[in-house]
Amino acid sequence: MAWFQQRGSKICAVIRLSGYPTERKMFVTIKEAREWAATREVALGGKKSKGGRKPHNDFSSCMPVPAIISPSTSPGPNPLPPAPMTLGDAIRRFQEEVTERRSRPGPERSRLRYWLNDPLAFKPLDAITAVDLTAWRQKAEVAQTRFGRVVSPQTIIHRLNLLSCIYSHARYEWAIPRLENPVKDVRKPPQPPARFVKFSPEQREIFWKFVKSKRRGVWVYI
Repeated sequence: MAWFQQRGSKICAVIRLSGYPTERKMFVTIKEAREWAATREVALGGKKSKGGRKPHNDFSSCMPVPAIISPSTSPGPNPLPPAPMTLGDAIRRFQEEVTERRSRPGPERSRLRYWLNDPLAFKPLDAITAVDLTAWRQKAEVAQTRFGRVVSPQTIIHRLNLLSCIYSHARYEWAIPRLENPVKDVRKPPQPPARFVKFSPEQREIFWKFVKSKRRGVWVYI
């Protein structure tokens, strides 16, 4: 039986027959893959293998991975349906199209790297629900950083906001109009109250020194 797998822009054809070694070959179009598979099936079925298995090329790059695989025994003109876009695919595309074009992409790039290492990155983009993100938030609220500190609510909010931005960008820029944004239904963690700080005389002197200086790149928020 022949199996076909989408591998990026190419098609991997796989033939498995009892008593014969597994054969794999890459093609540009599904039509070429089906024609080759039909020819090889006829050849292997009409002539018995002698002297054990023959050596075959190593196509480890087209070994099974999460993708849509459809069996077929006869050639046909219809192409394979595209594999569903995962959250990881969307993150990589968002980083290339949006993040890397920002003037300071560092913080956002770090948050994207975090989501790429999360198990949710392997789920289809339209299969992630608010329940999944709520479970993620509950784990994040009790998780600790590598320095042994609890993850702050602001960090969790930043990560959720970035995820919401990815969903909005995918819906309007990648022509996925029916894509729902699950982040909208997730409760954000409460932030601690703002601190009230009263400057000491020494701090006031330092403050006014920076305000009156002509150094660029220093911003003062009141």
